[in-house]
Amino acid sequence: MKKRISIVLTMIAIITFGVFIYYGSLTEANKETDSIVIDKDGEVVEPLSGNNDNIGH
Repeated sequence: MKKRISIVLTMIAIITFGVFIYYGSLTEANKETDSIVIDKDGEVVEPLSGNNDNIGH
């Protein structure tokens, strides 16, 4: 009975630890890729600057 309880508690700890690691890495990845834009050729496009008056000219 003690062996079964220890196995269950270990599994719960591993799952909890994995969830924290997963969500931690997921939010970091979203923060890093928010401003990166890639065009159809696969090249990285620079983000727009404050000078937006000349768009399309």
